[in-house]
Amino acid sequence: MIFISHFIGTVVEGMMDSKTEKLLETILPVLKESNWVSEDVDEDIEPNEVAEHIRAHADRIVMFDCECIENDDDYAGLLAMFVENAKLSDKVSDIRSSYIDNQATISCTVDGKVLTGAWSQKSDWVEAEFFTFTNALFSEHFNLHFSVLPSEDQCAECILLDAENGKVLTEFFERVSGNYDPDEVSGNTILLTIFTAVSGLIIFTIIGWFLVGFWPSFGGNLLFWLIFTVYFSFKTVNNQEEQELLEENLQQNPELIGQMVVDMVDELKKHKK
Repeated sequence: MIFISHFIGTVVEGMMDSKTEKLLETILPVLKESNWVSEDVDEDIEPNEVAEHIRAHADRIVMFDCECIENDDDYAGLLAMFVENAKLSDKVSDIRSSYIDNQATISCTVDGKVLTGAWSQKSDWVEAEFFTFTNALFSEHFNLHFSVLPSEDQCAECILLDAENGKVLTEFFERVSGNYDPDEVSGNTILLTIFTAVSGLIIFTIIGWFLVGFWPSFGGNLLFWLIFTVYFSFKTVNNQEEQELLEENLQQNPELIGQMVVDMVDELKKHKK
């Protein structure tokens, strides 16, 4: 069971990596056309090098410290930077925000319509809901999308593309970082589990047919592979729920990351002893 679980996990990981490569093939011509990447770069470029090429155009990147939410107008200031970068200052007006009692709000006016967003704000980190609000604003009203470059510190770097290609680039960077969509990973794992079970049922039923007869072989294998499918499907769903809970906790309590690192180091020290 452990071997099969590892095999399925390895195959799904390979599927995710393969999709990352296809996303690069899709987005690279767009980045060249937008002059984010030079024309002489070929498809053999390492995925983590793409961000470095984009960073060469720093004047076209919105950059800010993710630990910057302390006052009422901080979110409004961030949104204003995005609007200015997109050259939409004449179309997005009345940008306002507030931060009261661990609750953040933001609003702006587009074509006479007031757009608003609100979320829990328990630290000075920019919450994910801010990016959800901004991308809804730009994609739904202007067909634009800000993609976040992968960063090793608390700074965020965002570049502007059209909505379709911006989403492709965002997905590409998330996959490079190993941040796969948990629904997609779980779906692929369950489908591969079912495929493995059906294949195993057919192959081992045929083998058992010559040893104990068709019906005993079919009945025994059907029961085994049915239990196999149910077990691994439930295990996959449970892992997804745990991962989503962990991500939610990390968003609400960023200091947990530091604690996790400390725990990992302590565990390594125990093994060395």
